[in-house]
Amino acid sequence: MRLISLEIKGFKSFPEKTTINFNDSITGVVGPNGCGKSNVVDAIRWVLGEQKTTMLRSEKMENVIFNGTKVRKPSSLAEVSLTFENDRNLLPTEYHTLTISRHYYRNGDSEYKLNNITCRLKDITSLFLDTGISSDSYAIIELQMIDEILNDKDNSRRKLFEQAAGISKYKARKKETLNKLEATQLDLNRVDDLLFEIENNLKALEGQAKKTERYYKLKEEYRNLSIELALFTLDDFKKSFDSLKSSQQQEEEKKIAQETQIILLEATLQKEKSENILKEKRMIAAQREQNEFVTAIRQKENEKNILSENLKFKEDKKQSIIVQNQKASEELNIIADAIDTLHADSKNENALLAMSVTARDLSKISLDGLRADYTSTKLRLDDQAKLFHETEKEFSEIERESSINEVKKLNLLQEKERARIDHTNRKMEQEQLHSLHNTYKNEEQHKKDLLLELTDATDQLQQEVNRNEESVEEVRDQLRGIHRDLDARQNEYNLTKSFIDNMEGFPESIKYLKQQSDWTSNAKLLSDIVSCPSEYRIAVENFLEPWLNFYVVADMQEALHAVNLLSDAAKGRASFFVLNDFEKDIKPDIDSGIFNAIKAIDVVEADSKYEHLVAYLLSGVFLLGDENEVDFSAFPKEARLISKNGKYIRTLHGISGGQVGAFSGKRLGRIKNLKSLESEINELKDKENLLQQSAQNLQLELARLKNSSRSSELNNVREEHNQVKNKVTGIIAKLENLDGFFAHHRVRMEAIEESLLKLEEEQTQLKVQHSILSDKKSGQQELLIRLSSELASVESGLSLASEQFNQKNILYLQQQNKISHMQRELEYKNQQFQATQQLIEKNKIELQEIDEGIIILQEKLRLVETEIIHDYGVKDAMAKAITDAEQTYYESRGKINEAEEQIRMHTKNKEQVDHLLNEIHDKVTELKIQLNSLKDRLQIEFKVDIESLMEREPDIELNAEELKQKAERYRNRIDTYGEINPMAMEAFNEMKQRHDFIVSQKTDLMNAKTSLMETIGEIENTAKTQFLSAFSSIKENFIRTFKSLFTEEDECDLILENQDNILESKIQIIAKPKGKRPQIIDQLSGGEKTLTAISLLFALYLYKPAPFCILDEVDAPLDDANITKFNKIIRDFSERSQFVLVTHNKQTMAAVDVIYGITMQEEGVSKVVPVDFRSLN
Repeated sequence: MRLISLEIKGFKSFPEKTTINFNDSITGVVGPNGCGKSNVVDAIRWVLGEQKTTMLRSEKMENVIFNGTKVRKPSSLAEVSLTFENDRNLLPTEYHTLTISRHYYRNGDSEYKLNNITCRLKDITSLFLDTGISSDSYAIIELQMIDEILNDKDNSRRKLFEQAAGISKYKARKKETLNKLEATQLDLNRVDDLLFEIENNLKALEGQAKKTERYYKLKEEYRNLSIELALFTLDDFKKSFDSLKSSQQQEEEKKIAQETQIILLEATLQKEKSENILKEKRMIAAQREQNEFVTAIRQKENEKNILSENLKFKEDKKQSIIVQNQKASEELNIIADAIDTLHADSKNENALLAMSVTARDLSKISLDGLRADYTSTKLRLDDQAKLFHETEKEFSEIERESSINEVKKLNLLQEKERARIDHTNRKMEQEQLHSLHNTYKNEEQHKKDLLLELTDATDQLQQEVNRNEESVEEVRDQLRGIHRDLDARQNEYNLTKSFIDNMEGFPESIKYLKQQSDWTSNAKLLSDIVSCPSEYRIAVENFLEPWLNFYVVADMQEALHAVNLLSDAAKGRASFFVLNDFEKDIKPDIDSGIFNAIKAIDVVEADSKYEHLVAYLLSGVFLLGDENEVDFSAFPKEARLISKNGKYIRTLHGISGGQVGAFSGKRLGRIKNLKSLESEINELKDKENLLQQSAQNLQLELARLKNSSRSSELNNVREEHNQVKNKVTGIIAKLENLDGFFAHHRVRMEAIEESLLKLEEEQTQLKVQHSILSDKKSGQQELLIRLSSELASVESGLSLASEQFNQKNILYLQQQNKISHMQRELEYKNQQFQATQQLIEKNKIELQEIDEGIIILQEKLRLVETEIIHDYGVKDAMAKAITDAEQTYYESRGKINEAEEQIRMHTKNKEQVDHLLNEIHDKVTELKIQLNSLKDRLQIEFKVDIESLMEREPDIELNAEELKQKAERYRNRIDTYGEINPMAMEAFNEMKQRHDFIVSQKTDLMNAKTSLMETIGEIENTAKTQFLSAFSSIKENFIRTFKSLFTEEDECDLILENQDNILESKIQIIAKPKGKRPQIIDQLSGGEKTLTAISLLFALYLYKPAPFCILDEVDAPLDDANITKFNKIIRDFSERSQFVLVTHNKQTMAAVDVIYGITMQEEGVSKVVPVDFRSLN
């Protein structure tokens, strides 16, 4: 399998779609810090299903979506696609090319796709299972994961071995199987509870089913009587319908007469309304014509007002133009005088301008001569200054070098003194370190002995904790058993109490009397006062069956009170035993003379006040064994015999028997049984409290043991031992450093002496050069001063000549500006003169036009006033015609109102007839309701369709009243029969089937539990064998790879810490480079730890190569020599797997085939630049 490409869009710093293509061997990803290199690795990890945000360097999953920049909007989703080529058929799919995609939206929605088909994360995980590809596999390694592997953080080392060994799927299957086992056990507990509940309900339903069968026979007889009675009721309905139909016909004829009169009146009204509408239209037309005429008059008045306003406006404008012309003539004369004055002044100013030009030219000639002298002197001065500055620069450089040499000499002397002092201090430090080394070595041995002692004590304490935990678990198992028994007894208690409280199985009359608190204070049912042992309960209950619902009262007065209560409330009948009567009538007891016969009276328990009643009922009653054949002739004739299992009862004149019901024996002594259950529940609760107390004590003891654990002390001692050990190592390293320092000190002192001699020679040469340059500098300075004096004299004359020229030039410019101003003024006055003449001519023409307009407006105003006077006369004639039309309209409206009043009167009479018809209709409806009620009753109660009875006639030989009384008696018997369960038979059969089904399900669950236990054993054996095989191979690969990266003399090993529990044992790494004996792997340097981790990773790759491997800056801690080894092993392994290396190292960059440079030209946005080196190689 081969990695083809990675597409990223909207993920972290990649807002635009970015594609990275991977070649067959080694691909490099490079770029500066913070440009987004690691985001490429995060994208691969994320698309493979990573769910931990910490692995993606984020606080929440939403942060993986591009969050925008100053110039870019945030993305709405992040999407990454990874494409593989399944060339080795490593993946269980028919596709040759496979693309997995992951999309994540800002609202939290997420989706995965396989070749653009939506799927689940579980599908992707299952597809790549045991291929070495997953979000947390050894195919993707970051620098921080190197430390996690070496420190075994979160058992990460073990996970790598499990992935390589391919037992991850076995562990997943084992976990899944354990979950199923737990669910199966919960189902078994639930099945046990269901079976207990169903078995109790099954017994109750059997008695209800028998009672229901007797009830339905009684109800069938009641049905036949009700149908006969319904025939008489239907005959009465027919007669009532005929009478109502005749009355309805009479009232409908009256209604038709009223409706005819209303129709005639409405026709007359409609005709009058039509004429009224025409009159109304004529009136409205006349009103509309008058309104339009008035509007026309108003328009003419408006026109008159507008003409008057226009006339006034033109007269005002004429007067304004006359005034304007007068002002313009006056201005014209003033402008002509100003033009003449400007012409005279202009001639004088031109003469003055010619004189100023002559004076300026003479001054300029003198100024140019002085400027030439100044330029010549200035050039000579500049040349001399340049020579002086060069000499001064050389002089300063000599002085600077001399000063530097002096400073160097002083620094070397100071450094020599510091080195001497430092050497003395280091000698003293070396002596102190030797002393400390001996001290810490003794302390290390002491800590080591203490550590061994604490380890033994901790192991003994852990064994005691384990024994205590086993005791706690045993008590908890006992508590769970007690809870199940307690729940079973509590359910039975609640069910029995519900039967007693609701009096299930008793007639309505018994229930009614039970609710009468003023009567039942002393009265009890026979079934409640008699009880016996459970082995005889079925036999005694079957014998006492006819009397179990009898109330036992003290005297006849109390019994009669109850009879009256039932009679008054119409609640049926009840039977009573009167105790006073039994004291007078006691049957003599008889003896069976048979050894295996037991007197029933001897096994029955009751209070002493009921002993005569019990003697009356059970005197001469014997309980026999369950033998199939019994010699009844051996017993006295008057003896009554009961089989112990309740199969038969032999009386004086016969025998009864048959099947024994599943619920037999549950009615006798319910109250006593309830008390017994309550006692058992209390006993179980006491046991529960004792066990809970015991469990609590054990828990306290367990907590005490755990609190007394010396694990923290052990950890402290272990930490102190490591600290002392590290101190010893540190002291040895410091001593080695001091030896190096002393060697370096000797070399440095020799170098300082040599440098001091060399500085003395250089300083002597600099002093000679300094004397020569000082004389040269003095001569150049004197010549420079003389030239500066000459330049100052020439510069003074030039300044005076320049000032005179500037004054004359200013006078010339001022005169020139004055003449220009006068010319512009003259041009403006000429233009103003012409404009004023044109305005006067224009106003004269406009005055003529205004006079003509005034004459026209006066004529129009006269004509409009004449038309308005004529229109007011026409308006008065129109008003008189409208008054006549309105009078005709309102007379017609009065006739319409009279006709409407007559229609309302006839309508009221019609409504009275409708009311009578509605009453008749209501009576018919009431009869129909009664008929429907009868129909529904027959249909619902007896399933009889009333249509089948409509053609039948009642039997004239029968009397309706007698039928009604007889049906009522049957109805009362049904009502007093007591509550039944109509679905008892069906419910009994259904519950029996359910009981059988659950029993079979329980058997299946037990088989499933056994199968799951076997499956767990098989999984553990397979995983153990496979892991040991993989561990052995990886160990060999690790040793070989480690020595190739270090040297052949270096030592390393992999050890399982717990051989007894291989599948959970931690794996220890031992690495001892040549010349070092580290106790723990943390004592290795950063580069050595990295090489050790790389050795382990490539040992895993040798056993189970991943299709591709991504290493994110794992070469950062390595030096140049180790980088070469790293690159070599990468190149060797690239023949089997693809490698993607994120790196900053130049050697690693040179070793790859293709480089992708990650840049961030725009802030917050990563770009990819590919470079292919294969053609160069």
